[in-house]
Amino acid sequence: MSRLDNGQNAPRHYGILEILYVSMLGKQPDPERTWTPLTVSDIHEGWFDPWIAPPNGSGGSLRQGWINIQDPYFNRMVVGTTAFTKGTPGTPDQYTGGFIYETPITRRYLFGVVLNNLQTGPASATLRFGDITLENRFLLEETVDTTLSFNFNVRIPSGDPSIGGGRTILNPYLALYQDLGRGFSVRLVEGAYVPVDSRPDNIEASAFTQLGLGQTLLPHDVPLLGDFTYFLVANFQHDWKDNGVPNHTIVSLTPGFRTHLGHNFFLLAGVQLPVTSPRPFDEQVTVFVVKGF
Repeated sequence: MSRLDNGQNAPRHYGILEILYVSMLGKQPDPERTWTPLTVSDIHEGWFDPWIAPPNGSGGSLRQGWINIQDPYFNRMVVGTTAFTKGTPGTPDQYTGGFIYETPITRRYLFGVVLNNLQTGPASATLRFGDITLENRFLLEETVDTTLSFNFNVRIPSGDPSIGGGRTILNPYLALYQDLGRGFSVRLVEGAYVPVDSRPDNIEASAFTQLGLGQTLLPHDVPLLGDFTYFLVANFQHDWKDNGVPNHTIVSLTPGFRTHLGHNFFLLAGVQLPVTSPRPFDEQVTVFVVKGF
C-alpha cells in the first residue's frame, strides 16, 4: 500500500494491482493526480506509487528518446527498429532489426525488454534472432528540468550464437537528462558492459560514455512535424583486454532527428559515423518507429 497526493493534499492508498494497472495502462498525464518531484534525499518514497508522467522541461525540451543514447527517464512505449550497416572494405554490409517494450512499474522502477539484433542480413539470408536484454531502470531524482537514473540491464544469450556471441553481459550505467532552455537539452550516460562468462576475443569489459545535445523546435500538434527535434550524439567506448592485447577505443558521432507523426506515433532516424581507426564499419543508418501509450 502507498500514498500519493491527489492534488487536494489528501492521501491516496493503492493496492499492488492498482499500482500496476495505473502505471502500465492508466491515462497519462493522470487527471486525478498532480505530479510532484522525487529526489535522492527522499529515495524511500515513490517505490509503491503508480507512475505519473512528468511535465516537459521548463525550457521546452522533451523527455523523449534519441538514437544511440540510453534514456534516463521513464516512458511507456513499443519500438520497432531497423538499421543498415555499411561495412568497411572486405567486410559485409548488414541489415538488422529489433523490438523494444518499456513500461514503468512504479514511480521509481521501469522494466523493459529489448530483442537485440533481429538479423535479416542480405535479401537471400535466413532470418536469425538475437539475444534478449532485460532493462531495469531505477529513478534517483526527477524535477521539472532534471532526471537522473541508475540502470542495470542484463543481456541473456537466448539468440543465435553467431549474432550475440552466446555470452551473458551485465550493463550498469548512470543516465542524466537536463533541460537547458530554448528547447535545448543535454543527456549524459556513463556505464560499462561486463561479460560474466568467457570471451574468445579476450575482452574483459568495456566502459562507455554517451553524450547528446538536441533542440526541440516545434509544438506537439504540428502535422507530421510535431515535437520536431534534431540531435547529435557522441559515443565513446573503451575495451579492456587481457593477455597483453592492446586496449581499443571507438568514438562515433550520430546526427539525427525525431518527429511526431500523429496519434502518439513517432519517427526517429540517425546516421552513426565512426571517427577513430580502425573503423568497425563505414556508417550505420538507423530508423525507429515508436508508439507511446
